[in-house]
Formats: sequence, structure tokens, C-alpha cells
Amino acid sequence: MWNLIFLITGTIFIILLSVMFFKKDILKTKENQLFKYLIIANIVQYIVEILLQIFVRTLGIDSIMVDIFGKLYLISIFIWFTFFSIYTFVICLNKTNKAKYEFNFKKIRNIHIGLMISGIISFALLPFEKFYEADKMYTYGLAVDALKVILGIFMITWVVLLFKNLKKLKDKKYLPIFLILLMLVANVIIQSIDPSILIVDMVGTLICYAMSFTIENPDLKLIRELANNRRLTETSIEEKSKA
Repeated sequence: MWNLIFLITGTIFIILLSVMFFKKDILKTKENQLFKYLIIANIVQYIVEILLQIFVRTLGIDSIMVDIFGKLYLISIFIWFTFFSIYTFVICLNKTNKAKYEFNFKKIRNIHIGLMISGIISFALLPFEKFYEADKMYTYGLAVDALKVILGIFMITWVVLLFKNLKKLKDKKYLPIFLILLMLVANVIIQSIDPSILIVDMVGTLICYAMSFTIENPDLKLIRELANNRRLTETSIEEKSKA
């Protein structure tokens, strides 16, 4: 029951956020680009989980489609968190030296891409077990344990980054990192009580909403209109002064 509530609510909210974000003419920054990837990855998570729920209920727990989409779901979670990890490094980079910033960004991106490829292959190969009874369903086993270990490493890395940037923590851009750490701890507690309650998709959605208030994302169309109105006003004033 709770899974369906989180699934339906989260899907509606991430679709609304994607509509609001993609209809805007946004700044082409690395943070905005990563934010776009995070929204898309979160939508994919919901699609995969919805299909997984449908296959379990219609084809049974032992269906090959359940196996395929079970692994795809783990991979989708891993990809979302990998993109978020890149984002945490990007906001912590020193941007005063543009050349150094670009070099460090490429290094971080390439490391995470390598990690992403390795992770996808590993999750595709590692076995996992399934449980479905009385409308409760969840997975466990090596693949799930590997994902938990990777997320734990991500969390430790983000905490280290926060400590290295203590003087900058008042910046609102660091808020999503604090939130995701708190939510992942909450997720661990909930999973220890009832492993069938899955909130990881909702965690991604809430973090995306938090990021939408912290990234530099002005409405460029509005800015251009204001600039155009300013030019027209200046031209009008200049013409009146010459008259």
C-alpha cells in the first residue's frame, strides 16, 4: 500500500517538476545539465518500478521479466546516485581558475563514468533474490548488497566533501547534500523495520525539488524581455532629450 502511495505521488511530482524545468530557456551550466540528468534518471526510476510492480502482479515473482526489471531498477537507482555524486563534486570545485575548474570537472566526470559502466555491468551479472507475499515485495542478495555498499561509499565521500568545505556550508547549494544524507539514513531505518517499503525514488524526487531552489536557474526569456524593455526605455528617453 505504502509503495503505491509513494509511487503515484512521486511520479506526479517529478512530472510536474520536469514540465516546469524543461519549458524554460535555462543557463547552460554544468550544474543545470546535471540537474536535467537527475530529473530524467528519476523519471526512469519510476517507469521501471511501475513496470516491475505490474509484472510481479500479473506474471508472478518467477517471471524472467521480473528478473530483468528488478536488475534495471537497481541500475536506475545506481545511475541517479552517480549523477548526484558528480553534482556534489561540481558544487565543491573552486571556480576562480576556469582552466583548473574544467580540468578537475573532466577528471571527476570520467571517474564517475568509469564507475557507472563498471556498476551497470556488475548489477547485470550479480544475482539477487525476490520476495513477494501479501502485497509486499522486495529484493535482496548480492546485487542489493553491492548497491548498499556503493551508496555507503557515496555517503562517506559526501561527508568528507562537506568537512572540506566547512566555510562554504552557508551556501544554499549544499542543502541537497545535507538532505540526501538525512533521507538515506531514514531509508536505512525504514528498510530495517520493513524492507518492502521503498522510498528511494521519492528521495530522488525530493532532492530534485530542493535542487530546483538552489541551482542558478533564471528564466532567460524573462531576462531577455527585461533587457529589451530597458533598451526601449533608454531609447525613448534619449529621443525625448534630443527633441
